Amino acid sequence: MLTLEELRNWLSDVQNIIIDLNVSIMNAKRLILVDNYPFENEIKKHGFFQHHIDQLKFITVIQLCKLLSDNKNEKRSFYKLINRMQNDKFCSHFNLLLLQNSNGAEGLLKTRQEVIFLTNNLKAKLDNHKVLINKIIEARDKIYAHTDPYAKVAFLSFEELNTLVELTSTIFNEIQFKIFFNSVMLDHLIDWEIDYILQYMSEFRKIEYENIMKKIIPPTDASL
Repeated sequence: MLTLEELRNWLSDVQNIIIDLNVSIMNAKRLILVDNYPFENEIKKHGFFQHHIDQLKFITVIQLCKLLSDNKNEKRSFYKLINRMQNDKFCSHFNLLLLQNSNGAEGLLKTRQEVIFLTNNLKAKLDNHKVLINKIIEARDKIYAHTDPYAKVAFLSFEELNTLVELTSTIFNEIQFKIFFNSVMLDHLIDWEIDYILQYMSEFRKIEYENIMKKIIPPTDASL
């Protein structure tokens, strides 16, 4: 039986994973594609940032696989949730919520048949990305989770990973909205932006550079 409490807990857990994914993609794109400040390009060549980009890809691959693998052992998988929503009985609280949705906003799920219709659509969206999903699962299995020195795995771009992050965000909010009539701004992430760090590092580097130049070229004394 699928209880309403289980569904709420699942969504809460998955929300944290998807926020983690959006933070990782946002900062990876910022580091790779954008230069906003003087000295920023020089700063980003430091080994720390090169390592950080690799770690952002690692996080993204591992977290995406939790949500997009159809392996029965993945407890947070969308496939597993869809299967339960289609085949398990609903608890009385779940059925009551669907009944209450009958008097709610347009688009809310009101019957089990509508739940099944939604999950069929969500599964179709997942299946449409199956080639890319399999690509990240292969990368996880052969490189990120179990390093195989002889593995030959296709290169994964951040654009491909971003496609799947957007997919997980869309599916999450469809379920969240159509059952509970609320959604989450999963890309509202100002507190986690790396831009703040780069700005201050660039300002510090500018001051450091100016001090060095003053030592090399002392200011002229206008009185002489």
